[in-house]
Amino acid sequence: MAAIFASPDMAALVAAFAPPSPTKEQSSLVRSKSGDHLVDSHIVLKQLRTLLETSPSRIRLSDLPSRLGINGKIDWLLACYDAPVYYSRAGQSLLSYPEVDRILEDLLDQSNDNVIDATSFATGLDISDVTLRDLLSQDRYGSIHWWQDVESPAKQYLYREDLASAVDHCIRSFAPAQWAEGKDLSQRFPSAPARLLLDLAKQLDIDGYPARKWEVLKDRTVFAAEQHGADLESDLAEARKAERQRCADELRHHGFTRVVNTASPPDGANTKDFLAMIEKVKELLLTDSTNGHRPADLVEIPLVDVGVGSACVLAVQASLDEASEGLRLIVLQEAARIWHAREGNEGSPKLRALTLRCLVDELTTELPKLLLQSSHLSTVESIIDNKLEHLQAQDDSRYQSLLTERLLAPLTLYAAGMATVKDETLKQHLEEFLGDHFRRAVVPSLTAALQDERLILDRSRRKDHEKFQHSIADAKTCFDISSAVTKLARKQKLPYPPNNTALQIIKSQTLRSTLKTMRKLPRASDILQNLVWVLLACATNGLYMSAGKDTTRMIRQYQAISDDVETAMKLSTWRDALKADKGDAEMVREMRSMAEEAVDRADQV
Repeated sequence: MAAIFASPDMAALVAAFAPPSPTKEQSSLVRSKSGDHLVDSHIVLKQLRTLLETSPSRIRLSDLPSRLGINGKIDWLLACYDAPVYYSRAGQSLLSYPEVDRILEDLLDQSNDNVIDATSFATGLDISDVTLRDLLSQDRYGSIHWWQDVESPAKQYLYREDLASAVDHCIRSFAPAQWAEGKDLSQRFPSAPARLLLDLAKQLDIDGYPARKWEVLKDRTVFAAEQHGADLESDLAEARKAERQRCADELRHHGFTRVVNTASPPDGANTKDFLAMIEKVKELLLTDSTNGHRPADLVEIPLVDVGVGSACVLAVQASLDEASEGLRLIVLQEAARIWHAREGNEGSPKLRALTLRCLVDELTTELPKLLLQSSHLSTVESIIDNKLEHLQAQDDSRYQSLLTERLLAPLTLYAAGMATVKDETLKQHLEEFLGDHFRRAVVPSLTAALQDERLILDRSRRKDHEKFQHSIADAKTCFDISSAVTKLARKQKLPYPPNNTALQIIKSQTLRSTLKTMRKLPRASDILQNLVWVLLACATNGLYMSAGKDTTRMIRQYQAISDDVETAMKLSTWRDALKADKGDAEMVREMRSMAEEAVDRADQV
């Protein structure tokens, strides 16, 4: 038995009826690479898993559709995949699982005896800090900890639990008498940053152990002996003086500096000293006559959520303004990127959190990063929320425009045209013809456009459209189509029918499009058919479209509603001539000219 559909027919059906996009909750069919058949999304997801498990190297996102034998966007694929996926630093490639294993094995080997610079490690392997954090979130790598230097937030390190245990064991090994002598912890752990050792030392809870006596002096973590208090105070005074000068120099050359209260204990007892240090830094800068700064040029920005007693940023107003504007532009860019890459089920809080998380990787200068640790964070969050609201409003407006232009207005206009028809046979034919046209051409084309522009990602909207597509698939007439459209418009709160202004614009655009089509049509009978549609539309408030078999009935319809007897007679004459195969170039030219003149007159009304 011969196949019911030939390959070209199958390809046409696949192109015309776009299946709903797969989701985590519901599988679907997706177009094949060739576009002539559909593939079960479950099969594609299994192929992706196999590819990630077996590929010896990274997989470029741009190559993924061809490697999986599918056509179109892959957002649904990554959204539906139920296992972790890891990205390259630029987000253009996926890391295969064998490469992930190699990266983690290398990390474990390097961290055996050393503290690792996380940023350098991630950059060297072309992976983002976010990806590295995700890799280390697995339970089997719980022994590796992520540590950020509170004085220099851009500095991030990885260390194993073994280091914490070794520091604990080292300190516990000190005899009580040795507390009076002082100890240099950095000498025992030379590869570890001094402030990391300080944090680990202060975490210990040992009876009689004065944890708060550990200090960082000259990049070394040392325990201050009681009897050496005077020497310690002298060293601390010298260190603070050097730190004040460093801050002033940094403020002078870079336009900002980070001032930190590193004194112990961090309980507010040294707040006066900290405030005095800030004032000293300001004085050092302002007494330099070469920079021309005034007190009003300096801005003090307290930092929050830092692991020290107090911290702030001192910034020159011009540098702060420049950093704030640069941060604003990057925030807008990143919020837009997150919005356009979303799966569709995320709310604004999650999208905001994702944007803030990705900002850290995108920012390349220190001052904008510090602003995210200050009260400026609330300003950044407002910028993100406003951008997301703007993008949502843009999408909603575009969604309404597409539905109005391609579905709501045309359907309203064709219904208005049918309302003028008195011939019951013609009316029934038009009901069936237009119903078939909207079911086979209009709705599939509209759905494909909405999917391409990612306008039906929202779960509620997507479900409404899936139900709408099912209703359309069962529709037989234009009335059935209209019932399904009315329900969709009500759920999506769209004005249906559209207002008169919108209807007139769409009608004019449709007629102009018909004129372009008529210029290209080679057959005189098709030109006559389109001419009758145009003349009927220009004589009423509706639009018309019909099958070729109904051209005579459509001419009679024009004769019934129009007072232009001469034009009506010409239509009949041309029809008879074409039936007798007596059409010529002059007839075609005159039909095209008549259509253009009718549309021009209608546009002037």
